Amino acid sequence: MLVSCKTKYVAVPEYHTVYQTKMDSLVRKDSIWVIDSITLFSKADTVYKEKYRTIYKDRWLERSHTDTVMKIDSIRVPYPVERSLSAMDRIRMDLGSLSCILIAFCLYCFIKK
Repeated sequence: MLVSCKTKYVAVPEYHTVYQTKMDSLVRKDSIWVIDSITLFSKADTVYKEKYRTIYKDRWLERSHTDTVMKIDSIRVPYPVERSLSAMDRIRMDLGSLSCILIAFCLYCFIKK
């Protein structure tokens, strides 16, 4: 008598895509000073050799790195799904509505007396 169809909720995944950009930068300074000196000295019979050399090397390393990350996230969203009635279910619903009408009619006749 109380047969009806009901709505069933099924979880359906919904996808969201998020793009994130990361940027890394690197700056490095490297300095080298090379001081080289050679000294030979002799006064008698004169041997003089003097070398004095200074080398400066400044090196800069600058690098920037950009990286894009794509995140895909799935979120479960409830989605209503209704099934169609079979022939037997339709017959049961029709008989249920007829029985409700008969009971209402019988109660009306009983109360009228």
